[in-house]
Amino acid sequence: LGNLNQLTTLDLHDNYNKKDNGKVDSYGMYGPIPDSIGSLTLLTELRLDNNYVQGTLPPTIGDLRSLEMLRLESNNFKGSIKAVGNAKNLQYLHLWSNYFSGVISNSIGQLSQAVELFLDDNEFTGTIPTEFGQLSSAKYISLGLNDLEGTIPTSFGMLSSLERLDLQGNNLSGEIPAEIGNIQSLEQIRLEGNQFSGEIPKAVCRLGSLEFLSGNCEVIVVTAETTVIENGWSCNCCTVCDEL
Repeated sequence: LGNLNQLTTLDLHDNYNKKDNGKVDSYGMYGPIPDSIGSLTLLTELRLDNNYVQGTLPPTIGDLRSLEMLRLESNNFKGSIKAVGNAKNLQYLHLWSNYFSGVISNSIGQLSQAVELFLDDNEFTGTIPTEFGQLSSAKYISLGLNDLEGTIPTSFGMLSSLERLDLQGNNLSGEIPAEIGNIQSLEQIRLEGNQFSGEIPKAVCRLGSLEFLSGNCEVIVVTAETTVIENGWSCNCCTVCDEL
């Protein structure tokens, strides 16, 4: 593979066999990505999505400085994605539905060309890097269904191109930053399944572009003895309420 140094596109996605009922019978690609991938310095597109590729990402993947699209979703990758942050020309980063883990490296937030960043349905821990506020070209950011904690960085308010933000199904806490209301392009926000407190800021509710906002709306349980608020935050302007 490393000898194909003039290659610009490597697309091996969806290599599996399906039965007549639509269920996957067998996968045609498995095993790790070889270290020699870093020799493909002219590569702009790498697609291995929907296979059974596994193992950790080789550090040499960060040597792909021409890479614009990296799609590895729906595989069995694990470990850190830190090396990806060195591929500074990335525009489309799809890593969802794997087993990537550990903290999300600050370098991922410095991919200033990134338009789509899908890291959902993995095993990431730690906090969301404040550097994500530097993703000035990002339209879609999806960090849902991980084990992230801490607060939403106020730097998110600088994401002037953002259209969709998915943070559902983590352990995030604190109040929703009012700075989110600065994102005039924002159309969809998913916040349910976290530990937020307070109320959705009015600046967010007033976003003219906002079409979909989901959260755990305040649930009030009344018994003969007492009234209990089970959620510590309320979403008065949510279009979808996931009442836990």
